Amino acid sequence: MADTLPNVELPIGQWVDLYTATGLTVGTQIQIQNVGAVDVRVVSQAATPTDESGYNVIRPFSLTFLSQTSPTGAWARADAARGAVNVGAATS
Repeated sequence: MADTLPNVELPIGQWVDLYTATGLTVGTQIQIQNVGAVDVRVVSQAATPTDESGYNVIRPFSLTFLSQTSPTGAWARADAARGAVNVGAATS
């Protein structure tokens, strides 16, 4: 099992690049858990999302969300209040 990384804080209404925030290498499959109190939107793509379509929602303290096998990027955003996610390299 990989070492636990610090939680990634999500300012209200701002997309956060999860690879930049964690130092993980882009292309590494990641698992994401919402450890905050509000819903979090997650998008798997290289560039900052520019519209409101094509996202997944992770509910607070829900099961871990697993990214695609070789993602080109991953972004998260909380809209209702500040949020937090825990991100780590996926393990088999």
